Amino acid sequence: MMSYGYVLARAARNKPRLSILDWGGGLGHYYLYSQALLPEVGFDYHCYDKPAVCRGGRHLQPGVPFYECPGDLAGDQFDLVISSSSLHYFENWQEITGVLVARTREFLYITRLMTVNRSPSFVVRQRRRFEGGHKDILSWFLNRGELLESIDRLGMELVREFIFSECWPVKRAPEKGNCRGFLFRHKR
Repeated sequence: MMSYGYVLARAARNKPRLSILDWGGGLGHYYLYSQALLPEVGFDYHCYDKPAVCRGGRHLQPGVPFYECPGDLAGDQFDLVISSSSLHYFENWQEITGVLVARTREFLYITRLMTVNRSPSFVVRQRRRFEGGHKDILSWFLNRGELLESIDRLGMELVREFIFSECWPVKRAPEKGNCRGFLFRHKR
């Protein structure tokens, strides 16, 4: 939350209101963090996620618009776009970074992302256990350089990088991953 507090304060600097898109935002918990961290700022908070998650979010956060289809956001831009622990679940992560940049008016914060430095990006299988069974979910460990180059080509520059202690142990992975966050802004 310290890194998000930094990002939020940076994006809200000298603004009475801040528009935020939370891509893969779950039930909208970052909205609650935002209100608690900067109670003097007004938030136009928007959340994109899977339909079932959006239904739950609408129930818990009736004042927050939830979007199930990226097309519903076409043309909209936000002061701050957040993607926390979600980009690595998209098979076409480079295309999604293009969508995120297109929705960003000023700052883009991609965080809680598993990265590697030496190996090319690779896919891992997560086994999620739940009552009565398990489900395998595929996700990326993105090469840090590949991500930064992709965002650079889209016209954004790195402002700040965060390294977190969170780690996913993966058997037979070509390289141990590090959990990172990246704050970008449009090049000036």
